[in-house]
Amino acid sequence: MLGSSGGVRDRSFIQDIHDSSRMLEDSLGIEVRTEESGSPRESEQLLKEMADPAGGCDLVVAMGSTLVEQVEAAAERHPDQDFAIIDDDSIHLPNVRTLVFDASQPGFLAGYAAASATETGRVGAFGGEDIPEVHDFLDGYAAGIEHWNEVHDDDVQLLGWDPRERTGDFVGDFARTEVAAELTRRQLDDDADVIMPVVGRAGLGATETIAQDDDALFVWVDVDGWEVLPDEQRTRQLTSVRKEVGSAVADVMTQYATTGAEADDYTGTLANRGVALRDFHDQAQRVDEQTAQELRQLRQQIIEGRQPIRPGAGT
Repeated sequence: MLGSSGGVRDRSFIQDIHDSSRMLEDSLGIEVRTEESGSPRESEQLLKEMADPAGGCDLVVAMGSTLVEQVEAAAERHPDQDFAIIDDDSIHLPNVRTLVFDASQPGFLAGYAAASATETGRVGAFGGEDIPEVHDFLDGYAAGIEHWNEVHDDDVQLLGWDPRERTGDFVGDFARTEVAAELTRRQLDDDADVIMPVVGRAGLGATETIAQDDDALFVWVDVDGWEVLPDEQRTRQLTSVRKEVGSAVADVMTQYATTGAEADDYTGTLANRGVALRDFHDQAQRVDEQTAQELRQLRQQIIEGRQPIRPGAGT
């Protein structure tokens, strides 16, 4: 497996994949090799090594759309090698499986919940890298806030992301916790009291900063932060936007290891539980029963295709 910045202990995307695949080593008797790349050139070299028959990798999994060019080139050079790529479906080669997740769906629900919970009328968000899979979270979040405002005749404002101009606050990668802390402090100073950092390991800078503010909450992404964050931080989590990336990768690995058959392309949605809005845990009191009921109804409407989940789609 090949990932970008953040590391296997990022409490997010890469850790989920790493932990899920490691569990297969004993149950399936396979060996999992994980590498982290710091540059496109390094990614190209690592993919070359993994795809080389001498490397012994039956399946090469690339984590993230930033690796598309390198994966496509490697797959064309090694047509007998199987690849999978997460968060991109633009490669159309017979030896590449694509795994994508519609994070805008649970992101919408998280935005609606955040708008219901804010006490200042301002919520925030920011991203790691300026890439499509990050935009999905942010667009859904923005649309959920807009829908709250429409339904409740409210005027909750979103800081850090403009879905129409496609501009916002970005850390620049998924590792710089100090930049995430700075962006969080800036939004808190601008009266945001619920913030969603879509920044992988860098989000630890955000959660630590929010834990020092008596009135602020955060929304975690990729995994349920309540399960992986320190106690003093997880209690400040409103909810999480979950992508079942680890389970999806484990399913692909299992299929290759047990049957030798090629796995199908996959899209995670609310309908197939590939994405989800997680529990409110310690902050359940911030979401009243009426809002909880509205969220359940919205989830079903999204599954049935009756609720637009892009900013401006419902206006």
